[in-house]
Amino acid sequence: MKRIRSNPVTLHPSRDQWEGVSRGVRLSSLPQRELAQGTEHELEHSRSRLVARRTAADHLVEDPKYYTHLKAMEAGRRSNPSHTDLVRDALWSWKGDPVTMKIFLEDVFKDRAPSKNANGSEMRWREQAEAFLWEAANKSRPTPALYRGSHQRPGAFEAWSTSRRIARGWAGRNGGAVWTLPAKKARGLRLSDYLGPDAEHEWIVPGYDARVLGRE
Repeated sequence: MKRIRSNPVTLHPSRDQWEGVSRGVRLSSLPQRELAQGTEHELEHSRSRLVARRTAADHLVEDPKYYTHLKAMEAGRRSNPSHTDLVRDALWSWKGDPVTMKIFLEDVFKDRAPSKNANGSEMRWREQAEAFLWEAANKSRPTPALYRGSHQRPGAFEAWSTSRRIARGWAGRNGGAVWTLPAKKARGLRLSDYLGPDAEHEWIVPGYDARVLGRE
């Protein structure tokens, strides 16, 4: 893997226009092996090394071992995963590729049969989605006050944060707003219950009463 030199100077938003949660964070303060691995991973989704690097930094600000966890999950390290394993892997899949996870969640929720040509990876995604939905239906709990930075109104099965600062960072990154859910007005899964303290601010909310949604 090509070694990526860290920039010891904090990138100023007037130069790089970055508005993510890593804004103002020195890249040299992040775990360099994770940053290099993450940059290569994010280059699959961006042609800009700067954007890929800063996207990786956003993830590492929230979880310093994000790409180690993601790599372990993608390697399919367990041949006979338990329900808890599948839920945990579903949450890592969600953090890595929420769009794909939502597709599988919708397929399972609407009881669509898997494709006859589905490969092993796709079947594992489906198993994760099934475990995820069961956990959400049976183990969700009342949430604290939550915030989400987004350019569009939050839908079902979205990620939320207990940190207004993190939500503002995401809102600034995509030109959006900070959406709010009052405490105990929704139910969700607290990611730190499954992924450890690195995910302490994050919740997944399967759904909510639209009447309680606020916007800053």
